[in-house]
Amino acid sequence: MDIWNEAVPGLVVAVIGWLGWRWLRQRSQFLPAHLQGAQQIWTEREFVIDEPVRLVARVDAAWRLASGEVVLAEVKHRRHDRVHRSDVVQLSAQRLAAVAVTGESIAQWGWVCVYRGRWWRRSRWHRVDLMTQGQVIELVLRRERLVAGEVQARTAVAGGVCLSCEWRSGCVDVAQRASGGRDSKTAVVRL
Repeated sequence: MDIWNEAVPGLVVAVIGWLGWRWLRQRSQFLPAHLQGAQQIWTEREFVIDEPVRLVARVDAAWRLASGEVVLAEVKHRRHDRVHRSDVVQLSAQRLAAVAVTGESIAQWGWVCVYRGRWWRRSRWHRVDLMTQGQVIELVLRRERLVAGEVQARTAVAGGVCLSCEWRSGCVDVAQRASGGRDSKTAVVRL
């Protein structure tokens, strides 16, 4: 009788623990309702275009909805549950390249899945509106002009971004901030 008094509670705790772990694992891999039942068609697929601009984009994942429209998704591993503007730029560039290569009808919106790195933290899906084709082309051309030295880089909203910028040494705005000519908290992003 003693073995039952010790084994049964241990077995019950083990089963409850396993069910809890399984529930948390399923919850962390949950897709948004809009993608439920959709067919995943691309995973880590690369698209390369030369026109209207040179662009190489790797799509993390894409789903075909029942309507036939394709929806792109970007997976980000972050400590904090945030979507950055760079995520939207990345998805928008992926859309431009994928449309040019495949001719598919790809949605003007997409998903950013923020995976927070711990099994008990649920992945969170954020629906985002994408940039237009013209905006992406303009951004790529601006980057090319920056690299060629034809235009001056401007500071970012967050000063921490400037610390890792490759153009920091020649940036007029950073020099003005260092000399006290401009408040470091009022920098503006202009792409």
